[in-house]
Amino acid sequence: MVTVVTYLEKWLCKAKKHVTSGVVTRWIRVVTMTEEKTMDFKQIEHSVLKFEPMPDNAPLHEQMCYFALRHLYEDYRRGVVNVQAAHDEKVRLRNAFERAVSTEHTRDMLRDEWQTGLKVSNEFRIRLHKALESGEGIDVLFPLACTCIAAMTGDKTLLGSEVKEKLKARQIRMDDV
Repeated sequence: MVTVVTYLEKWLCKAKKHVTSGVVTRWIRVVTMTEEKTMDFKQIEHSVLKFEPMPDNAPLHEQMCYFALRHLYEDYRRGVVNVQAAHDEKVRLRNAFERAVSTEHTRDMLRDEWQTGLKVSNEFRIRLHKALESGEGIDVLFPLACTCIAAMTGDKTLLGSEVKEKLKARQIRMDDV
């Protein structure tokens, strides 16, 4: 029992150094993306057909689709590609664009989940440190440590069902557990 408490104290001291140095604060900072208006494939195609410029700060996949469609239409107008080849290429471009949009959406969801886990783990590290300082026993420290580790790693098997549901709903607060 003494070994576990000593290990937890050492771990919390390291975590406290990171918190005070700002490293963890930078890690748990929630990146808020400005709601930029995104374009779907039809809007990009419409812009290309009307010779409209690409909007500023458009995501890379939209820019790539815009320039690829513009090049395709230029080749078609010059007679380099026939109607069927242009249609086939356009279908391939649409599929690639939709995969890129899906990948970006998945990446955003994973980033949000990771940031939530870091915020929750930081709350539990603080709570665990307070419990250690107040001399709480292993029966209090161990569940807090498991919950903290689970939040950091995303391993939901270490969480109790009540804590798991609150974490899932992103409504966990330090005094709820």
